[in-house]
Amino acid sequence: MYPYQTVFENHLFQQKLASSTILSYRHDLLNFFTAMTNKLETTEPDQITTSDLREYFFQMKKAASITDTTYNKILSHLNQYFIFLFQANLISSLPTLSLKGAAIKSAAIMPINWSNQLPVLLSNSELSFYTRLALLLIAHFYAATEFLQPGFYLIWQIEKLTAAEQSFMQQFEKFHQPLCQRQNSSELFLKQRHSNNPSLTLPALHKYLQRDQDQVAFPLTPQKLRTAAICNFLQKNRQLTNQTCCRQLHLDLNSLNYYRLLSFSTETTKQV
Repeated sequence: MYPYQTVFENHLFQQKLASSTILSYRHDLLNFFTAMTNKLETTEPDQITTSDLREYFFQMKKAASITDTTYNKILSHLNQYFIFLFQANLISSLPTLSLKGAAIKSAAIMPINWSNQLPVLLSNSELSFYTRLALLLIAHFYAATEFLQPGFYLIWQIEKLTAAEQSFMQQFEKFHQPLCQRQNSSELFLKQRHSNNPSLTLPALHKYLQRDQDQVAFPLTPQKLRTAAICNFLQKNRQLTNQTCCRQLHLDLNSLNYYRLLSFSTETTKQV
């Protein structure tokens, strides 16, 4: 165990963090204090200095064992841990105070075939459940304004899913059921705290997506994601009738014609 593990993880649990997120904290903190024990022969948090942290990250980067995104994640976990100890008067200074996260280049380009990565994205526990669910729904060509509507969960219940998608939904249900009971609602996107209006709003969903952006190499923008998914589908399925495309893409004929033109121009641009 790392120092103050029980009290800190109880604190994380009270913050309504997912079990997978708490396990990620545990993994990073155990690795850090194991390294400190080997280097300093101590696991006392009040003995850890900023220089120790800089050296720890330097050695990991030197060994090429972490990316900038992983560096930011570990630093965030260590920072939250030391802030907790500082606020609880268990340490007298913050060794992470002067450390800065690595700059991540803005994800500006939307790959038209981003949905090919969906199985990997759904299994990435560093992404929130709501981000992963949004990606899954968008990959099935639903707009955010659609899947945030009351009663959408009834539509989703009859959607055909792959094995990877079914596996994710089983994990999601374990996260989701306590919220359903707390909010007395079966909607897919629910607020964490009890509310008379329990459904998550579109701006609130965007906050989840923004927090997870550094974990993904393309923009987590629902409208752009859906446009790319539709264009990718149309480029791969030219033989399908308008009626079939409208049904699978949840579009009317006018919208389908718009996306057909867009998919053609996207493909032409890609080939130039």
